[in-house]
Amino acid sequence: MRRPALAISLFCVMSCAATPAEQKPAADQQGTPTQSAASSSAPVEHKSAPEPVGTSEPSSAGSTTTELQRIPPANAEARAEKVVVELVAHATDNFPFTFHPSGGTTVVSTHNRIAPLSERGPQLQWSSVDISDARPPGMYGGMHVELIGGTWPTHVVGVLADIRPRVESVRKYVRWTANAWKPWDAAPAAGGVYVAFASWGERGTLGLQHVDMWSGGDKAFDPRIDVFPKGRGPQIPNGFIPVTLTTSATGHVYAIASELDNHEARLIIWGPEGGAALQTLDLPDVAGRTPNAGDVRVVEDRAGAGVVIAGGVGTGAWIPYLARRDASNWTVWETPSDVLGMVDSVSRRSDTGEMWLTTSSRGASQWVAGRGDIPVPGKTWRVDRGQQWHKVEFALDRRPENAPSPSFAPRKVVLAGSRLWVTMQIDAEVFESGWSNKPYHVLASAAL
Repeated sequence: MRRPALAISLFCVMSCAATPAEQKPAADQQGTPTQSAASSSAPVEHKSAPEPVGTSEPSSAGSTTTELQRIPPANAEARAEKVVVELVAHATDNFPFTFHPSGGTTVVSTHNRIAPLSERGPQLQWSSVDISDARPPGMYGGMHVELIGGTWPTHVVGVLADIRPRVESVRKYVRWTANAWKPWDAAPAAGGVYVAFASWGERGTLGLQHVDMWSGGDKAFDPRIDVFPKGRGPQIPNGFIPVTLTTSATGHVYAIASELDNHEARLIIWGPEGGAALQTLDLPDVAGRTPNAGDVRVVEDRAGAGVVIAGGVGTGAWIPYLARRDASNWTVWETPSDVLGMVDSVSRRSDTGEMWLTTSSRGASQWVAGRGDIPVPGKTWRVDRGQQWHKVEFALDRRPENAPSPSFAPRKVVLAGSRLWVTMQIDAEVFESGWSNKPYHVLASAAL
């Protein structure tokens, strides 16, 4: 089948997919952040309360669905709180920190460096990929980690790229073997590119292959899901184009997809053995609107047996979209009136049910003259088990040496057990001399 023109825009949006949380048994924590309420009416409280029963209603999202539960917020507006986070690492403008799900562990990357996140403390064990043989002359943005996937530290694969819009991009494929990154010979088909990886337990790693919008041109290309090292992969239903992929703890595979001539988001579900899809479901609406496939992504939910679907609906001022699908039911979280924007990242704690998320009203990037598209800082929210929404303001325990003067704002959050990790960036346009070589992005952490 021929990829429709919209597939390019779907790929652009979904390349910044939200990242699932690492969920491990709680361990001894190192250090507790200083927290204070931004207002006397909003004390910081991390103890969980019984989750209220939401409003249930019949659902049209698939014939096997038995219930759609809508959970309203406990407060009309989000309460304010501050969390002090510890500076862990910093990077320059071209190499932001990026989170990648890797089978119960989240890894973080910047440039050609990669490290698994831990709940035991902020110290990270970085490893580097040799890019000397892949660095092209006249690099556009610099060779950097584009994707990491699989189950850390086994079946782990990665893609590094130097993205060159409207011309051929340069990529290097690697795998983690014997505590080192080595070349990986499983390159995609001609005209294709991997846009998502997902852990498939002992079966290996799944890779969603799509048309390479820069290097592949507008050739006819059938999306497909590969299995590494080998195996029977999920078969994509005829006429559908998946744009994001993940798996659950049960081994089921989930993808957000659109039809060729209908861009409305659908959820496709496969069983643990792959093969033909078990279900193709409509998504429940939020504020009377259903999302397009390019505006939501599916996220593994380590805090439960299902998956979370996050993103936004509408145009301009996004309305957050946050839903969960378990074996047969839908749950939709409604937001307070002051929570707007597209959900860029979301993580849930398995021990308390607490949820952390970031939103951005402008999508994944913004255009800045002289710099092109740059990632957009967002706002951070915490939802406790009692469905109280809190607006979180982060404060770094110290600034990176030689950092430009503006403050740092959050981009993405992820939980590693009971430890919070957050990526941040300078929240302003910086044009002073030498700004691109100064600390522009930071990685920070706090024990909750």
